[in-house]
Amino acid sequence: MKCENCGATIHSGLNRCEFCNSPVQATELSPEISTKMSTYIQGMEKILKAQKNRNDSYIALAFSVLAGIWAVLSYFFYEKEISTLLFITLVVLSGLVLFILFGFFVIYFEKKAQQNYFDKKLSKEIHAYLKENNIPISDFKFKAMELLGEDSFLYNVLIDL
Repeated sequence: MKCENCGATIHSGLNRCEFCNSPVQATELSPEISTKMSTYIQGMEKILKAQKNRNDSYIALAFSVLAGIWAVLSYFFYEKEISTLLFITLVVLSGLVLFILFGFFVIYFEKKAQQNYFDKKLSKEIHAYLKENNIPISDFKFKAMELLGEDSFLYNVLIDL
């Protein structure tokens, strides 16, 4: 493929020209291929969303551990015989910190589940699909980015594909 701006050869899969940094324009796909590719991309996104929930047991374990830590901290603060106001403040603050920490655990385990699935299986499936249907990877990326929001996991991994 040639860059429309500077005429340089653009390697398949790039979204921008390596020489002038202008965006690569997607080739015009037939309506049939475009519909088929849209269905495929949405199916891949559904699979990745399902994978996101596969680590729920780890998330539940993290919640249990953090709740236990909070209970121990609360008891520790109670035993210190501090004023009621200070006790409540410390318990609430420690709970808030642990709650925020739990949010990071959830994000980490969900992303890890999706990334593992993508690395092990989905990446190969996408390449096989593109080869079988003779679709350039740049066209696939354009279609996926058109269909998916920036918060989509597939959208984010396609940037590196």
